Amino acid sequence: MMAFEIAETDIVDKSEVDLDKQEGEQKIGTVHLNVIRKLIDETETEITSFLKYAGAEKLEDIKNKDYPELLKLLEKKKQDYKKKQENEKRLKEQQEKFQKELEAQQGNFEF
Repeated sequence: MMAFEIAETDIVDKSEVDLDKQEGEQKIGTVHLNVIRKLIDETETEITSFLKYAGAEKLEDIKNKDYPELLKLLEKKKQDYKKKQENEKRLKEQQEKFQKELEAQQGNFEF
């Protein structure tokens, strides 16, 4: 029935349950929990700070609605962490090369 250009399907029954909202409030499952744990380990993330940011007392208390944001945060941190490790490795290699060159120059120096 169309009255005042409002379809019956547009009328919201307050007694109906919002399944998406309910699902969002549920805690994450085992798979998501394992993904979060792995990323925390890989990025050496401070777990108490992470839990505070997530608004949870323990990892198992993270809600489905918060998972995408937390996953994105940890994946970005993983990328940054990986870049940092690569830069540190490159710097160490440069230092070792410089040290070898310096030692070679000192070996050629005579008194």
